[in-house]
Amino acid sequence: MSGSAPQNNAGSLIEPDQFIKSIRENGINTNDAVNEFIDNSFDADSNTVAISIVRDNNELSIIVEDDGEGIPPDQMEMALRFGGQIPGRTDTTGRFGFGLPASALCQSNRVELYTRSESDSGNSFRFCYLDEEYVRKNNSLPDEEKDVSLPDEYDYQLDKDRDTGTTLILKDLRSPDRKTASGLLKYLRQDLSEVHRHLINEGKKITINGERIRISDPLMLMDGSMERDRIGKGDEWASEEIEVDIGEFKDDQNPPKIKYKLVILPVEELYTESHDDFGDLRKPNQDNQGFYVTRKDRQIGSAETLHLFTRHNNYNYFRAEIQFGEELDDYFGVQTNKSRFALDADLRDLLENEVVPQLSDIVDEINDRKAKIDQRGPEYEGMSQSERIFNEATDWMSRSGHDPDEELVRKQKKEAKSKLREIEEDESIPRNKRRQLKEKYELLRDKDNVFFIDIDETNSSEFFEVEHKGKMVTVKINPKHDFYQYMYSSLEQDPSSATARTYVDVLLLMLAKAEDEARDENLQRFYRSQRRSWSRILADLIDEKRDFFESN
Repeated sequence: MSGSAPQNNAGSLIEPDQFIKSIRENGINTNDAVNEFIDNSFDADSNTVAISIVRDNNELSIIVEDDGEGIPPDQMEMALRFGGQIPGRTDTTGRFGFGLPASALCQSNRVELYTRSESDSGNSFRFCYLDEEYVRKNNSLPDEEKDVSLPDEYDYQLDKDRDTGTTLILKDLRSPDRKTASGLLKYLRQDLSEVHRHLINEGKKITINGERIRISDPLMLMDGSMERDRIGKGDEWASEEIEVDIGEFKDDQNPPKIKYKLVILPVEELYTESHDDFGDLRKPNQDNQGFYVTRKDRQIGSAETLHLFTRHNNYNYFRAEIQFGEELDDYFGVQTNKSRFALDADLRDLLENEVVPQLSDIVDEINDRKAKIDQRGPEYEGMSQSERIFNEATDWMSRSGHDPDEELVRKQKKEAKSKLREIEEDESIPRNKRRQLKEKYELLRDKDNVFFIDIDETNSSEFFEVEHKGKMVTVKINPKHDFYQYMYSSLEQDPSSATARTYVDVLLLMLAKAEDEARDENLQRFYRSQRRSWSRILADLIDEKRDFFESN
């Protein structure tokens, strides 16, 4: 059906108003839509996809450019048609031909498509568009236009005179996932780096507002990934293929296969690391454990249990990847925009028989590695996020009012220098752990005072004490006080509470610093008295509301 279609809908297969409404109720968000557009670009043999997020007339718009082969002449309408697929393209990530138009219409009332292929001459583009108002009136798409230039109001990342390629412009996003350009940019960058990591690893390039997207690998295996550079390398427990000899493939001589990898994250680097400095990377917690599902090198599911295990802190250092091809779409229940899927029962049974028996061994191995770390002395512990933050800030604070033992200070400096040499020479220490330890001992070598948090029995019934040893000032949290048992221990044990624990630790370090600065004996007695009062009030409060604290 072309632009000359009649305006009434008599005899039409669809009613435009209801059709558009039903498409938008599919819940295709901005993230899903952009991933769909990138799929189309790579299907067109693009090497580079450039995404721009711009604010236009106080509304957000998205531009997607690529250097692919472009859309063949007279096929632009097919690319924008629901259920349309460009003839001649095989081995694509597309499913039903609904991806581009459905994604575009969910995000914008108007999407403009500009393309140039090898058969086009000159520097102009061919042009077509999908416009909600036009579709409602005509129940059709407009005809393809030729010899058109790209709109001048936008700055483009790719050369407008490139031989071939396509540019997609979504004007005035209807309901973007984030309301600000910077927020949407950050959100998309984080997702695209993980979803398309395999293609980026193979040399494909994605940029967003001119910045090249790096690989984010949740399994921490890929060279050059942000996780490998910042944290360390995962340990590949298993990497196998499973023949899918079920259903229509039961008697197949060459049935399709599923590839899976089971991975233990770098426990050595992660177990004693504060998770706050992960930034946008996936933290090792219950939300991120599980299976990352990829279809044709494009991730369609993240941190899935697949009903193969129940989320538990025991699995925080476990992640896995499952890869499959389009021939298994029906068994994975892949839907229109590939962001939703549901496993066939027989396929789940197949995975369960292969994978689940290995999970208990993986948990045992993780616990063994953690136990070995626990057996090490404190000299192998790095600094927590709170200790790092606080010690970096003490340079502009008042000097200590405490007179340290000078002989002990010299001994600590000497030990710190010796420890730094050991760390430098010990190649068995993982890179991230090496950085943490060097940071700790450099502070002990260079600073007048270094502040630490520790869980240790105190000489009093107070919930914390401040201990001075040479240049070390340690907040000792009393594990026998109700504060620790009912409040602090839950922050300590739950990785998802790392940020809250950091805030509490900084508050305690601040109190210790205030006490450390006290030069007058009367002021020192005041702080000691206050600690006793705080400890008593805390204990009374917890005792009064014990039912609440025990139930939480």
